[in-house]
Amino acid sequence: MNGTNKQPSLKMNILYLSSVRIPSEQASGLAIVRQCQAFVDNGNSLDLLIPVRLSSIQSSIEKVYGITPNFSVVEIKSFFLYSLGKVGFYFMLLIESLKMLWYYFKRGGQFDIVYSRDQRLLFPFVLFGLSKKCFLELHTKQSDFITKLVAKRAKKLIVISEGLKEYYAHLTKRDSILMLPSGVDLEQFKDLPEQSVLKRKFGLPHDKIVYAYIGKYKTMGESKGVEEIIQAFALARKELKNIHLLIVGLEESEKKEVLGIMEECSLSRDSYSLMPLDQRIFAEYLMASDVLLMNYPNTEHYAKYMSPTKLFAYLASGKPIISSDLPSLRLIVTNKEVVFVSTDEVSVFVKEIVDMAKYIDVAESLSSERTRSVSRYNWQARAERILTF
Repeated sequence: MNGTNKQPSLKMNILYLSSVRIPSEQASGLAIVRQCQAFVDNGNSLDLLIPVRLSSIQSSIEKVYGITPNFSVVEIKSFFLYSLGKVGFYFMLLIESLKMLWYYFKRGGQFDIVYSRDQRLLFPFVLFGLSKKCFLELHTKQSDFITKLVAKRAKKLIVISEGLKEYYAHLTKRDSILMLPSGVDLEQFKDLPEQSVLKRKFGLPHDKIVYAYIGKYKTMGESKGVEEIIQAFALARKELKNIHLLIVGLEESEKKEVLGIMEECSLSRDSYSLMPLDQRIFAEYLMASDVLLMNYPNTEHYAKYMSPTKLFAYLASGKPIISSDLPSLRLIVTNKEVVFVSTDEVSVFVKEIVDMAKYIDVAESLSSERTRSVSRYNWQARAERILTF
């Protein structure tokens, strides 16, 4: 993938269907907005259809993400049926998908592409003979009837990892599947204050090396390896006192559990900082830090099927990175850009934290290697690849 700004020669009118509430506390909400922006930046027009439920955030894209949309945002009135479990959830999606289909016909079908990351929203479009306009982007491994049908019949199928490409090639018997990792917004890293200013803004110690994890503590109740990061940092701090841990992105409901882990690890309150995530200043958290940490668990999803969005943002910052060693990450970066550690050995993570502190100047000198490796993953280049696919 290259980072050129060459635009597709034919302007497209795109209808983007979202099953995610936007703005949302989910990272997928921001990714959808950025992808929509990129489609329009490539010379196309776009309508984004979003569900409005009782649980929707009472705010705007501008206030939550700091982005002024260059596309039309259309709200689809929906219901809040989570209390009915899976049956209620699927019924809610069915109603939303039919309302989106109605919007398509109400606009006279004047769309060249109907795009979605949710196959269930495209299902009615496929049933109504609109497969030739459907672009489906899949982020997880699914094998149900609706996924198989839509993935087979959609005009274009996009996936975010080589593992998913292999899986869906086998499931759908398709030869043409586009593999594109998630994107990164490089513009947010421009014209930021100096690190000393950002450390002061966030109340971080200026005389300590700040190790940071930016992201959720858990996803869908599943671990993201944060507990092991805390354990490794606590052990490293027994050797070095000039290090500080920053964790950004915890939900209020998670704080008690994380603070309990800190206490179990005998970390003093002045050795760490916990902060909520403000998406508008995401890059500032990274640039205020000295070293960035990731510890994706060695599960099938993370090892084979994920597109590491966090890694792209980390690379864009140019900061040294310590990460768990997984095949999905090795497809994107090498030991030149990232210090890899075994997912099974906290002791190895501890050693790398200590070594990084000792040789921080050397690690920082490789900043250009990291930023150069991520330049081809910007959102606009991604949109161009999709539309020329």
